[in-house]
Formats: sequence, structure tokens, C-alpha cells
Amino acid sequence: MSLKKLEQMIDSEKVYIYRNQEVIIVGYVIEHNEYVIGVQIDSITQTFIKENDNKLGLWLDCFKEKDEVPVILETVNNSNLPANQQKSKFPSIYIESKENMKSLTAMLMSDIEKVRTDPGYVNQAKQVCNNVSAIVNIIKLQLQLLQEG
Repeated sequence: MSLKKLEQMIDSEKVYIYRNQEVIIVGYVIEHNEYVIGVQIDSITQTFIKENDNKLGLWLDCFKEKDEVPVILETVNNSNLPANQQKSKFPSIYIESKENMKSLTAMLMSDIEKVRTDPGYVNQAKQVCNNVSAIVNIIKLQLQLLQEG
């Protein structure tokens, strides 16, 4: 039931209020039996991970349609602050992860081509995939901790 609600929210392309912020749920994938959901907040897509259907349902209950909730969103203009006090819209872990994902994707695509042309490369490719999976899990954990922090 929660998955169906998530799909309806994505298909509607409506603006929702989540933690006093305007958000749009843009998509999801299921990886390792977890829901990995993309949510656009201030034109930045952030990833949320929910371990099961119950947690997904509880999380979705926190979203209210924009028209249902009178919310005053405050925009902070930090350009008048000294450079060392300005807050970046992008946490450094997000920027690093984004670059790592591009690199890992390119590496995996290269390995796929090598496996197609050289069956002897399969064992090495399996090890590369295991290492990439470990890196992705670490990045997911870092982003999840950042989200909860």
C-alpha cells in the first residue's frame, strides 16, 4: 500500500511540505530490498532510504500537500555573511559522492565491455562489482547519517 502511495505522489508531480520545506518526490528505486527515494528540495535532489514498507508508510505520512498546510517558508540570504560563515547548499559529502558515482559508473561500464570480449575477466569483474557495492553502501550510510543529523 505504501509503495502505491509513493508512486501516486511521484506521478502527481505535486509540491508537498516536508519538515517545513517545499519538496517534490521525483522517483525511487528498490536496491537490496530498500526503497531509495529521490526528493527534490530547493532544486537539489536528495536521497532518502527506507528499509521496509512500514518505514516508508510512516515517512510518507509526514508529507502534506502544499495547499493543505499554510506554511511560511523563510529564505535565508547568506551572501552578506563573511565567506567562512556562509552555508553551502551542497554538503561536501554530496559533491564527493556525486563525483564518485560518475567514476564508478564509468568503471563498471568499461568492465561490462571487457567481460563481453574476454570471458576470463569475469572473476576480476565480480571482485570489482563487490568493491563498488561496498563503496555505494558506505556512501548511502554517509548520506543517511547526514540526512538524520
